Amino acid sequence: MEEETVRTTVVFPKRTAELLREHIPARKRSSFIAAAVLEKLMEGVFRKGREESFGAWRDEDHPDLQTAEDMERYIAALRSNEDWRRPSGEG
Repeated sequence: MEEETVRTTVVFPKRTAELLREHIPARKRSSFIAAAVLEKLMEGVFRKGREESFGAWRDEDHPDLQTAEDMERYIAALRSNEDWRRPSGEG
């Protein structure tokens, strides 16, 4: 199913518009611009989440996860339990 689209107007610096026309075929520009904008927006979402969660992890709260080996052991234990693939609430 194709995603609904809307028309919008954006203004580019002249050189940016020239490069866009030079390198992206006319019928591909909208999808190229949409993908580029979405990528930058998601970078911002990730950065904001990272900043908001900064300090949530404290080493003293997790003495069992201090080394790379500890982390490997923890992840292996999680993955060995098939329930990790099921959404919570499913039997």
